[in-house]
Amino acid sequence: MIMSRKDTDIPIGVTGFINRGEGIAEVGFILASEFHGKGFGTESLKDIARFAFDEHGYRKLTATVTAGNNVSRRILHKVGFQQEGTLRKNYFLHGCWHDDWVFGLLREEFSY
Repeated sequence: MIMSRKDTDIPIGVTGFINRGEGIAEVGFILASEFHGKGFGTESLKDIARFAFDEHGYRKLTATVTAGNNVSRRILHKVGFQQEGTLRKNYFLHGCWHDDWVFGLLREEFSY
């Protein structure tokens, strides 16, 4: 889904989720850098979580973030996600292996 400002309808990023089976969906979001730190990421993640839980009946949401991405980590924590672990040397990019952080949010943990 395309994220846009409510006051202008200007696209500012994308968000969504992918069905991973067993009542679990993986969420993701990308926000244009000029809109970082203004609450758009948190608001969009809350909206997508609400939609996934209420309209699609998922029992759990997950998110995978490159280790060190503290901006995304902060957004996930604000929405209620808990860090569940680290996938060590999970992908190869620019000549070296990188870790990923894995987060999870159960339906009963989500605050509307």
